[in-house]
Amino acid sequence: MHLLGLGIAKSVNRFLLRSWLVNRKLLSSFLRSSNPMLLSVKTLHLEWCKVLSSGQDQKLGGWVSENHFGWVRISRWLYRDITSVMEEQPYVTPRIPVSTYK
Repeated sequence: MHLLGLGIAKSVNRFLLRSWLVNRKLLSSFLRSSNPMLLSVKTLHLEWCKVLSSGQDQKLGGWVSENHFGWVRISRWLYRDITSVMEEQPYVTPRIPVSTYK
């Protein structure tokens, strides 16, 4: 069971899905859009599905095996719209003088 949660599922999340999102420059958009879904599951306080949100820094650090098992349980729901995540627009430097900022 631990091989499934900490071995296979963690590897799929970390290496396959995250690298796919990073290569398409969608990781931060996906983490931002999935955070409300993770929070909604977290607020249910389900004993069998303990997930953590990505937080303000959008990192998944601090996850233990029960969090990875929770992710496995909701991953089909979480990744259902992964192809519709929009790429973030690149930062454009403002063209107005700093003195006019409000």
